[in-house]
Amino acid sequence: MGCDTPGLSAFLMGLFTGTFSSITIKVAYQMTSVGLDGVTKPFEKPLSTTFLMFVAMAMALPAMAVYARIYPPAPSDEPKPVSWKLCLVVLIPSLFDLVGTAFAKVGLLYVTVSVYQL
Repeated sequence: MGCDTPGLSAFLMGLFTGTFSSITIKVAYQMTSVGLDGVTKPFEKPLSTTFLMFVAMAMALPAMAVYARIYPPAPSDEPKPVSWKLCLVVLIPSLFDLVGTAFAKVGLLYVTVSVYQL
């Protein structure tokens, strides 16, 4: 099975953006600032970086809306109504992903980026 150009492009983009994201977060964790009490403190807030990642991914929703306006679906591709059961089926793995990401960000506080990406 070969790799086509779009597949290779998506792989390389994911490799680049994932590495860049991890290095950026590690650099942020190594920054220090002086608090209100005059004590120098490191920026060690993994939940804030998890929240920023959530906000960044939520930016895909407006992009999807713009895409749907530019390229409307064919009349035969009418969307089905979304049920509460489907929402729960999607919500549960999403919450596990969010918690796993938060744990990964905590782990990045204590290991190097190269070990983190293994």
